[in-house]
Amino acid sequence: MIKSMIHILSIALIYCGTVFGAGFASGQEIVSFFSSHFLWGVVLSVFVGFLFSFFGYAVCSKAKEFGLNSAKEYFGFLFPKAVSGLLHFICMAFLVVSFCIMIAGCGTLFKEQFSLRPMIGSLFSLVICYKIIKNRVGGLARFNAVITPFMFLGVVALCCVVLTRTDVDFSLLEQGRPQKAAFSGALYLSYNLVSAAAVLAPSAAIAKSKRQAGLGGALGGILVAVPLVLLSLVLTLFPAFHTEQLPFFALICAMHPKLKLACAGLLYCAMLTTAASSGVSVLARVKPKFTGKYAAVLCAAAFAASFVPFDVLVKTMYSAFGVCGLVLILGIVKSILRKQ
Repeated sequence: MIKSMIHILSIALIYCGTVFGAGFASGQEIVSFFSSHFLWGVVLSVFVGFLFSFFGYAVCSKAKEFGLNSAKEYFGFLFPKAVSGLLHFICMAFLVVSFCIMIAGCGTLFKEQFSLRPMIGSLFSLVICYKIIKNRVGGLARFNAVITPFMFLGVVALCCVVLTRTDVDFSLLEQGRPQKAAFSGALYLSYNLVSAAAVLAPSAAIAKSKRQAGLGGALGGILVAVPLVLLSLVLTLFPAFHTEQLPFFALICAMHPKLKLACAGLLYCAMLTTAASSGVSVLARVKPKFTGKYAAVLCAAAFAASFVPFDVLVKTMYSAFGVCGLVLILGIVKSILRKQ
């Protein structure tokens, strides 16, 4: 029983750590896709959170049932060869971009928190990521087992601190437009599923049964949903911070300066988990003896991309890959209906 729970929790933490990146914890993604749509954005975040759990279960249980140990094998199961090949290529491109975005975010954080050159923060983070990537899925699981619970509890606690303030006025919530909110929510879910599916497919091997794998994916979705809804509500209530590069970080620093360091640590861990998850997924099919060399090439590319502003990367690149995720969602739904 204990071993079963450990397997389920390991998959859940990997899933949560993959989605829980710099754009998420900093609030940049949340503002772009949810809070900018006000009340409808908050409502939609609840629905998107449910879908994270649903699709997490679907991906993990299917990967375990049919022994699909990589993103390429999983896409090949869902789509014809030509489509799966193209989708796999786009997925790998997205993961490389995601890795670069996280490293750029680390540099931005070091600049705002310690007044250091972004290059220093990027290099320091790349050293850590390189060590994790070299150990592949096993190293990623161990890293997430330590870091992800801290991130989850930290974001939930900080959101509760803000929401329990006496000066928070919930009556200021505006309605927004449901059509725009629905489109943004669909894009957010879709591009996150691209990276999540690539990570969950090999991670399902941790489980000993289809049921364990499915429960791990479902639990991971719940761990994503709770902070997603809380962050959407908090940032909707304080639109003045929407223009910041790191909106949630700026909000906490303005309201509770003493929590600045804790928030910075939380955000940094979020960046590292997503960077590591993306890196491991990209190199999943590389032979172990070549992992170190390819990891070094990936880190060099991320360092070059880190000179592009963090908010520019989040707003442009994530939306661009959203369409690819929509195709993936259709494939997952089709596989579920086909079984029925």
